[in-house]
Amino acid sequence: WQQTAGVGDLTFQSLEQEAGAMIAASDFGDYVLKWEVRHGHCSDDTLLNISFIEPPIADPGQGGEVCGNTHQLNAVDGPGNGKWEKVSGPGDIRFVPDDARENPEIHVSAYGHYELRWTESNGICQKDSIISLVFYEQFDAGILIDDTVCGVNAVLVGNDVGSPGEWVTVEGASAGVFENAEALTSAVQVDTPGTFRFGWVVGESICKDTATNTVVFKPTANLVLSDDVQICEGSTVTLTASSNAPVNWEPGVYISDPTANQQLVAPIENTLFRVSSEAENRCVDSAEVHVIVDKQPAADAGPDQELNYQFYTSLEAELPLVGTGSWMRVDGTGNLGDEASTETDISGLSVGENIFRWTVINGVCPEASDEVTILVNDLFIPNVMTPNGDGKNDYFVINGLENMGENKLFIFNRWGNEVYKTDNYYNDWDGKDQDGNNLPADTYFYIIELKEESTLKGYISIKR
Repeated sequence: WQQTAGVGDLTFQSLEQEAGAMIAASDFGDYVLKWEVRHGHCSDDTLLNISFIEPPIADPGQGGEVCGNTHQLNAVDGPGNGKWEKVSGPGDIRFVPDDARENPEIHVSAYGHYELRWTESNGICQKDSIISLVFYEQFDAGILIDDTVCGVNAVLVGNDVGSPGEWVTVEGASAGVFENAEALTSAVQVDTPGTFRFGWVVGESICKDTATNTVVFKPTANLVLSDDVQICEGSTVTLTASSNAPVNWEPGVYISDPTANQQLVAPIENTLFRVSSEAENRCVDSAEVHVIVDKQPAADAGPDQELNYQFYTSLEAELPLVGTGSWMRVDGTGNLGDEASTETDISGLSVGENIFRWTVINGVCPEASDEVTILVNDLFIPNVMTPNGDGKNDYFVINGLENMGENKLFIFNRWGNEVYKTDNYYNDWDGKDQDGNNLPADTYFYIIELKEESTLKGYISIKR
């Protein structure tokens, strides 16, 4: 091999006699080499044209975050020709003046994340590279109004610029506590009075903008008032207000000295007491305490009852004007149907006294109670009757029989002869036989058959 022409020098990196020799050019451009073959006195040669092309760089420059929808691209100028193209993104891209320059200005139609490819070509050589750009909308947070407040609480109002925002403490003795830092209007509380500066921050990433306002928190009288309290009608309660300045109480109808820190009050109805206190800087602090007045309840369990061999009844207490009532058993037996109702059925009573208490409560007032006694008489069967028409013992009366259901009564004389019988006896036998004739004074035997298949037997003497 032998170099015959070229823009620079060729260096053989292997033997020149090798047909497949490796060469390197000192400069990019066109070269001519001659390949000559000899054999004895004979030879032949041919020429070979070779172009060494500089490879493209394809350096697109830096990507990153962009405020707004316009950006200047800065690809590195290489040996060939370059071209920009969109790879991905939420909108369209316009290249100004065109996409064949390394540093065009681009305009995107929608904010978001884009990828662009810079492709550089030089002859048969080509190379590309991709950059990422994130376009953020630029917002103006505007101007906020300064404020002066009494105490340690204020309300901040930001400007609605179409972007989410966040409140921050820019300057102050401590960080403010925001009720909702992401709300356009938010309450803020500081630890101590003083001058604070707050910021309303809008936008994203590097495109944030902050509007600030100064709030002066003036000290107050530090008014502290008693908690709400509940009392019973006719009771008194002491209310206490502590402050660094004079106080004033309302309403005056229950207040003897409105400037006293302690007040002994006896309201007869629910009352809201208000206290105000003005500091030297004219900051007025106010507070309220609610005194709830409960009415004294009364209880009436209803009249006592006397039952003849009956083991169930109903209780009926008087409906209380205030409060709620409940029943409980004090003595004897009995099953209450509804302990919380003024009217309730009761079963399972026993012979003798059964005592029940009706108790009414209302708030913090002392409870009121009343008792009702239910006397259950045992079954009484007399052994003597005097049917002489004087209105005393004229009938064979069995107290409690009316509560024992269906029955049959049989009367026998001393010789065992049946002289009277009836179904469903109603205490109306007056000593006559079945035909209505007066039976002679004597001792008779009775049998009472009950529905429950039980039988009552005994003797009854008729005296005239």
